[in-house]
Amino acid sequence: MLFSRILATGIILSLVPVLAWGQQCPEPTVHERVRLSAVHDGDTLRLTDGRRVRLLAINAPELATDGKAEQPLARASREAAEAFFADTELVHLSFESRRTDRYGRILAHVTHPSGRNLESYLVRQGLALPLAVPPDMAYARCLQELAEEARRERRGLWRTDYWQPLPATRLEGVQAQFRVLCGEISKVDLQKDVWLELEGDLVIRIDRDDLPHFRGSRFDPGRAETWPGRGIRVSGWLQDRSGDKQLMAQGFKPFVVQARTPYALDWLEDSQSCR
Repeated sequence: MLFSRILATGIILSLVPVLAWGQQCPEPTVHERVRLSAVHDGDTLRLTDGRRVRLLAINAPELATDGKAEQPLARASREAAEAFFADTELVHLSFESRRTDRYGRILAHVTHPSGRNLESYLVRQGLALPLAVPPDMAYARCLQELAEEARRERRGLWRTDYWQPLPATRLEGVQAQFRVLCGEISKVDLQKDVWLELEGDLVIRIDRDDLPHFRGSRFDPGRAETWPGRGIRVSGWLQDRSGDKQLMAQGFKPFVVQARTPYALDWLEDSQSCR
């Protein structure tokens, strides 16, 4: 079932500059060896024993589901993951703190029996974005560096308009999916949580339980009084709360994205624009 798709894989990947394996994150300790049944999408695998695996440290473009449109390069990401395991059905899994997610999927770093890491490969190709979720952050810095390389070289999703940072002033009608967003901070609200209001319809939330991950970083809340007026980029799941009439009546922004770690954020330099 999986390997019958390899010819199509070659066609899809011809649209994306495919690199040699190249730089990747260090090989993790293998905790379980399993057999692959199918690749659902770029960050989700199905095993022959019926279990599903959600890659722990990345987020790939989403296929069409639940009435939401397919995100650009979702199929290319899936085909790249299929090609990654074209010569084997064996998959190595490595765990951090969390073993499963709320959907019952296994959370794991995934490697080829040769030691090549799937997350590193997809991020370097520009076919997935890093996703650091505490407390599982062993690959966070490494994957962020690979993502910046892919961005500079305009590989994969970084070549599309859709995956360029979406301004907070242009969110009307945008579907609530994983996106890259940007804008100028207009207000910082330091309560139990940290709220960064952007010009337009977006607010970035940093939960108080996640604040220890930000201290000592470029986004240390202790320096938050200097942030208004600065341009910022954020990647994460966009949530649309415009249907909450009570919140809207109180003047809250209709869209919110939660930043779990400083790896989800980046300052926009003076030479960079939020178009």
